[in-house]
This record gives sequence, C-alpha cells and structure tokens, in this order.
Amino acid sequence: MEDWQTLTKPGVGEILQKSIHLIEIGQYDLAERELRTALAAEPQMSDLHVHLGWVLFQKKQKNEAEEECKVALGLDPDNGSAMHLLGMLCEDTGRHREAEQHYLNALRIDPEEPRYYFAYGVLMQKTGHLDKAEGLLRRCLELDPDEGRAHGVLAAVLSEKQKVSETHGSGERSVSLDPDQTGSHFLLGLTYWRSGHPFKARRHLREALRIDPTNSDIEEWFRIADMSTRWLYLPMYFWTLLVNRLPGKQFAVWGAFMVVLFLMRGLNAPEAAAKPLVLGYLLLVIYTWLITPVAHFWIKLRPPR
Repeated sequence: MEDWQTLTKPGVGEILQKSIHLIEIGQYDLAERELRTALAAEPQMSDLHVHLGWVLFQKKQKNEAEEECKVALGLDPDNGSAMHLLGMLCEDTGRHREAEQHYLNALRIDPEEPRYYFAYGVLMQKTGHLDKAEGLLRRCLELDPDEGRAHGVLAAVLSEKQKVSETHGSGERSVSLDPDQTGSHFLLGLTYWRSGHPFKARRHLREALRIDPTNSDIEEWFRIADMSTRWLYLPMYFWTLLVNRLPGKQFAVWGAFMVVLFLMRGLNAPEAAAKPLVLGYLLLVIYTWLITPVAHFWIKLRPPR
C-alpha cells in the first residue's frame, strides 16, 4: 500500500489527513470534497481512491464505491484495504462468495491485519459457519486483543454455539472496551436472562436501552428481564428455565406427578401421604396460571425505573 507521506505534490498528504478526520466524525460530504480535491492533484494514489470508496459506501453510493475500489486495485493490485472494502461492498449486497474471495485476497496480501480477520469472521457468522467464524475472530483478537467489536461478534458466535460461560466473558470484555456498544449489551442481556442471571440481564438491557431508547426489541426484552426480577415472578422465572430444559417440558412434570401418584397407590401408601403431593401440585398449577397477569398488573403499579 502506498504511503501518503512520500507524495511529491505538496498539500495532498494534509488533505488526506483532514479527510480521515472528517470520516471519523461522520462528515462524509466534506470528506468527499477533500478527497476529490486530493485526487485532482494525485489521481494515481490508490489510497485516495480507497478512502473515497469508503466515504461513498457510507453515503449508500455502493456502485460508485465499488468503482473506486477497482480503480485503486488497478493502480496497486496489492492494496489490501481496497480488497477489504470491496469484500464489504459485496457482503452488503448479498454476494457472499465474492466477499469471501476478496477477504481471502486481503489476507494473502497482509496476513497480520486484524481488520481482515474480523470482516471475514463476521461474514462466516452471518452465513452460519460458526466454527470458522470463531477461529477467525479469535485470530483477530490474538493480533489486536482490544478490538471491542471482535469480542462482541465472538460473543454472538459463542452464544449461538451455546457456550454460555465463554459468551459472558467475551461479551463483558466487549462492553468494557466500548461501553456504548448497544449490540453487546443486548446480547449479554439475552444470554444472562437465558442462563439464570435475571439481575445481570436487566442491567445490560437497561444499558442497551439507554444507548438506543427507540429500539422496540430492546425495550420489550428489558421489560421481560425486569419482570423476571420482581419477587412475585422470580420463582416462575426459575421454574420456567428448569421446565424448558426437560424433554417434554410441562408434560414431563405432569407425567412425573402421575408416575409418583401411581407408585404410591401401588405401594399401598397411606392416603394422607398423597395429600401433600396433590396439594403442592395444585398450588403450582394455580401459581403458574395466575402469576403472569398478576406480575403485569404489579408492573403497571410500579413500572421499571
């Protein structure tokens, strides 16, 4: 890849620096103007075309962005950043096989660049190749342990693979590196809720809702997590977790009750011995039937804070 500091024409390097700053703060129109000014002075500089392609990608001008990548590769076939961006453009438009080939080419050019492993890992996660995605993301983190996005996507992969404790570790690392990652807080909230940690789930979902208060999915899950922490509903939450892990779920509980009842009769157990069992089962049925509407009513009286 070219080094803009070696440019012979004065001012182009400064313009590129300024455009990079504008890209970082989201001023894409101004960045495009600066880059086109630089390209007028130095049209053979491939990195300028890559940066312009990135700006056009952010502005949803994907065809023009792809053309800039191709111009950059025509000038410098070993421009890994151009190959990387071309892969992202193909991925964004559903051309996953082309995207994979571009990521492989980028890694061939620079096998030590963590961005390329991250992009390839995201593609593999998106297409359901979880083992490959995990390997790529772990390699990315070997090269750059503080890449918060990679920890976040790895947490999502591990969650899909039902590696609960590892999901917690990667997710917590992700939000410690970037506390404003909505996706990581949301994922951690869901994972904690599904693994028996409703209070931690509520904390992360509250953070996700703070960052993105208009997201209806996050709001709905926050309400679910909040209800799970109310003392009235907490036994129901743990009971549901337990039952959902049983083969047959509620039918397994009913079946176990009937088996015990018939065994007691077969063993000629005193009728008084069966009464606590029947009463306990009856109370359990009444509780599970009534608790959800009661909890919703309680939440209306005392909404989440």
